[in-house]
Amino acid sequence: IDDESLMPSSAVTLNLSYAINYVQTLETTTQGAQASKTYSVGDKFCLNGDKECFYVVSDNGDTVTALAEWNLNVGNNKNTRVTEGIQDESVRGYRSDSSSYYGYMMFSNENYWFDKKNSYPLFVFNSNSLLWQPVQDYQTYLRNTLGKTSASATLLSQEQAVSLGCDASNSTCQSAPTWVYQTVYWLGSAFDGKHVWFVNYNGALSNYEAGKNGYIGVRPVITIDKTDI
Repeated sequence: IDDESLMPSSAVTLNLSYAINYVQTLETTTQGAQASKTYSVGDKFCLNGDKECFYVVSDNGDTVTALAEWNLNVGNNKNTRVTEGIQDESVRGYRSDSSSYYGYMMFSNENYWFDKKNSYPLFVFNSNSLLWQPVQDYQTYLRNTLGKTSASATLLSQEQAVSLGCDASNSTCQSAPTWVYQTVYWLGSAFDGKHVWFVNYNGALSNYEAGKNGYIGVRPVITIDKTDI
């Protein structure tokens, strides 16, 4: 200040106060909560409203592995009432209480895994199997049509079936939850150089020749990020 007459003759103490207004943004989202959720074996979730539902086989941390509720509408005698290639309750393979056997396929037209050095059970489901393309198509459906980009699809292994309560030594799944054997479906594991394991609707865990048609269906198992559920 150039004009010294305007300056105070002694020190002046100023008391100042101010207020800060702020809004806290909560970062918790439904997706975040889902990612931290822990799933138990048998928990059911659906990816398309009440359709395309699955039963949890295992919680892997960031992902879950889950078995389709029903077989896919593929193979011989497809049920034309629903869209081909997706799950349908009426597509259950052979049942003695029904005269209509929907959706069954041979596992392969050859035992392409045969090797005397192999030990069994052996997971043999790959592109040589006749079931490979329907399962891949279903994976594409989940990723592209339903937007579940993290989903991968394959078949249940014999070891996974045992982990759910099936007993390979006694050829039964009757100690497993009923959803494990509510359809007839192939597993991805070979029993020996010629036969493949499958689950029967009556609770049996059995095996059938890969190149024969035993009215056995396709029931995929998926692994998916929890954030996609």
